[in-house]
Amino acid sequence: MTPELDQLRALCLRLGAAPDQAETMARQLARRADQLMTARGWSREQALAHLLRLVTDGNAGVAPAGFEGGRPPTPDYSASADRTRHAGPEETGIDRPI
Repeated sequence: MTPELDQLRALCLRLGAAPDQAETMARQLARRADQLMTARGWSREQALAHLLRLVTDGNAGVAPAGFEGGRPPTPDYSASADRTRHAGPEETGIDRPI
């Protein structure tokens, strides 16, 4: 294991992960940091800082922006009701459940 993975694993252990789970989490964090570096053009430090903030906030019960929970918005089906209506058995010729 690299020093970075050792540090990530130690953090996961301090946050309450079991030893085998902490190793898996450390590897996933490192892999996701690589993905963020490529996709967003971030430095490794930026990517890891972002991920570690998400992990520690999540451990503290703080949801990231956009994931606050609560009741989801009610969809408005009125505009597309005619286009999305499914055919009933009388229209499909199916007279019994499959």
